[in-house]
Amino acid sequence: MFKAFISRLKQGYRTSPYPRKEVQLPARYRGRPVISESPAVLSGVCPSGALTAREGKTSLDLGLCIFCGSCTRVSGDRISFSGDYRLAAAARDALVMSAGDPSEGTFAEGGNPALLLE
Repeated sequence: MFKAFISRLKQGYRTSPYPRKEVQLPARYRGRPVISESPAVLSGVCPSGALTAREGKTSLDLGLCIFCGSCTRVSGDRISFSGDYRLAAAARDALVMSAGDPSEGTFAEGGNPALLLE
């Protein structure tokens, strides 16, 4: 074990940037949904029940969303898909998005994963 420890010390700091190269996604990949304004009339459109309307504000639960695109076909430009593949979250609550919410709940678009650990 001591030899392995000395070997790791000699190797030094070895990390690589993520991702190593630009990720090539299929043309059909939709990515993270973005809600530009609150389309309250869309709550019945989602087949999985990911879209809900409460107090005049629409929220989208990415944990329930199957990324079918039904909401975008009906909403026009109020809901769109960003093509972003970084959808990870450290807490279940961080997967619920609303119109105008910053993307702090995900690692996408500069989201801060440290905020999820508080």
